[in-house]
Amino acid sequence: MLRYKKINPHFLLFAAYVLSYFILRITASPFLDWDEAEQYINSRNFNLGDTQQPPLYSWIARSLSIITNDSIYALISVRYICLYIFIIFLYLSIRQFFASKKSLTLTLLILALIPAYAYTINFKLTHSVLVFAMSSMTFYFYLKVLKKNSLLNFSLLGISVGLGLISKYNFSFLLFALILASLCSKAARKAFLKPQIVISIFSSLAIALQHYRDWE
Repeated sequence: MLRYKKINPHFLLFAAYVLSYFILRITASPFLDWDEAEQYINSRNFNLGDTQQPPLYSWIARSLSIITNDSIYALISVRYICLYIFIIFLYLSIRQFFASKKSLTLTLLILALIPAYAYTINFKLTHSVLVFAMSSMTFYFYLKVLKKNSLLNFSLLGISVGLGLISKYNFSFLLFALILASLCSKAARKAFLKPQIVISIFSSLAIALQHYRDWE
């Protein structure tokens, strides 16, 4: 008999949170803002990106545009999809250190007290929201590798790093911080000197290398 895992109610709470922001955004202004209008132009095809920003956000926007026949609401929703990914992995990362209720409280406090998440995200940010999402995802899988040095965890870490590198250029600051932190920790050094790290490196390069090769 098949058994299905119960959906974490906190995930549903976060979904309602993001949906409320999406409704607020299209109610306040059903038109594209400056950054979204730029993405509307950039997402006409699957380019490898330009010198201003890497291409991942435009690729996501382009994919949704194809599915929804160039719906403006679909383009606006990319921001909130990224926000949801950010919140989920932020929560999962905090769960590595605290119990469920404390993790929920800390996650909501971060979202409420940091202006970039509480307000600015609705009207000004596109690539920044994406790099928030990729950063929280990368940090989560970094913690998972430290906890269990499995091939799957190393692979997922490499994929998240690769996606982060083509989300926004300042993602490299997080990557540098994680490398530095790993050098300062005996447990981290032991984990990342394992042969499986080759899978992480290969996965990240397979995703990001072509963009940086063509970057002028």
